[in-house]
Amino acid sequence: MDNVIGKTAAGLRRMQNSPDFLLFCGANITWTWDEKEICGISVLYSCFIQNRMTDADVPFIPLWHNPKHGQDSMDRKRFNEGYEEYSDG
Repeated sequence: MDNVIGKTAAGLRRMQNSPDFLLFCGANITWTWDEKEICGISVLYSCFIQNRMTDADVPFIPLWHNPKHGQDSMDRKRFNEGYEEYSDG
């Protein structure tokens, strides 16, 4: 669980705009996130959605109430890159 928190924090640090929610994508993942929050951000759940913006196993998608036009895609990309590149070693 610490590794997921570290990866999520690394992804959030890359973003210019903090998301209002993180959507946990349960499709094709063998574990679940049972907490209401991660890194202080509320978690929403779906067992039918996959994060298709990356080839890696990034289980969260950042979401906003009112995203700025085009900025949400760039921030999602930054989040995925930070999550993927995190190393706890």
